[in-house]
Amino acid sequence: MNRHQIRVARLSYLTRVRTVLAQGCAIDLDPRVTPVGSCLTTVLAQAPITLVVRGEGASSVWLMVRSSFASYLATWLVDACTEYRGDTG
Repeated sequence: MNRHQIRVARLSYLTRVRTVLAQGCAIDLDPRVTPVGSCLTTVLAQAPITLVVRGEGASSVWLMVRSSFASYLATWLVDACTEYRGDTG
């Protein structure tokens, strides 16, 4: 698989990244279980992904997904974030 077949979504500055991802992921995303530097292959909303925890707490996560799933996953993420719009905590 070459680099053009993978898309990376950088989820930063979203205070509830782990909460949002937990809606569609079976992996335990608690910072004690998946600390900074963790790299996991899993399924998010039925799309295969690689999840990389890049920042402290819940502040920065990268999702690597095949190009064919990128649009679907972006739409799912927007929908999953809707309930937290305007939430500062």
